[in-house]
Amino acid sequence: MVPPILPSPDFYKYFNDFYIDTEYSGLPVNTQYKLYPQPSRAGTGLKGSALIYFPDGYDQGTERYPVLYWLHGGLANQRQGFWGVGLYHKAMTEGTMPKTIIVLVQALPVGWYADSKDGSRPIATIMTRDLVDYMDSTYRTIARREARWIEGFSMGGYGALHLAFGHPETYGAVSMIAGALLRRLEQEPIERTHDTFFDDQEYFTACHPITLLEKNGDALRNRTLVRLLSAELDTRQTEPIAAMQRNMERLKVPHKSIEIKGADRSYDSILAGTGSYAYEFWAEAAARMKIS
Repeated sequence: MVPPILPSPDFYKYFNDFYIDTEYSGLPVNTQYKLYPQPSRAGTGLKGSALIYFPDGYDQGTERYPVLYWLHGGLANQRQGFWGVGLYHKAMTEGTMPKTIIVLVQALPVGWYADSKDGSRPIATIMTRDLVDYMDSTYRTIARREARWIEGFSMGGYGALHLAFGHPETYGAVSMIAGALLRRLEQEPIERTHDTFFDDQEYFTACHPITLLEKNGDALRNRTLVRLLSAELDTRQTEPIAAMQRNMERLKVPHKSIEIKGADRSYDSILAGTGSYAYEFWAEAAARMKIS
């Protein structure tokens, strides 16, 4: 058997070191660039970046807020979430979405929001421990699972489900947008998976959101608000997302699933295609978790 041809070491060095995005011009309204400590990584004083949106009035009061963590897609960065911040800011100012702190995370562009098999890139641990601890200790958050929400696009959609289903004690609501939910490693380009899963199908399966759903279904059922958004024209993900829906139904984990007719694989067209439900979902999360 001929071994796969991997990208150059320089390719992986660039993506494996991309914990900090140094480009942050043209930020959305009320959004600040921050560096936060990542003690879960091997080393001293290591940090990562995030863009944090603060709702109107944050600077003037003492109120505490829920936090929405937004996860970018593969080969992308924290700036991919700009459009969503604009949409959600407008909804907050109009009173149709609860005032919420939004964190656009910077994760490795090919990291899948999972801890790598060799332990050298503990992305899931950074997201669920380092970043959450930083937010709760630094800003006026509501430091409970019911007030921690997570949303992601493509690889970030996979990541949102991976984190929410793998850590039901941490997040109370999750929104997947066109999640990359293929279940065989060979279905994804090797340069996007190798340094996380190391060509190990068993580890890839163990990390997959469907596996974590099976493992933690009881903890998720009627406790975690879930929505699955997909695009009609994104046919490559049609069956994997349908498989997720079937498993959620079998395990009796309530969820809302919407396929946006005529939409392609772009998070703005999908989110815009949901209409007011784009932000009403978060109002539902607030009401359901009794924090609004």
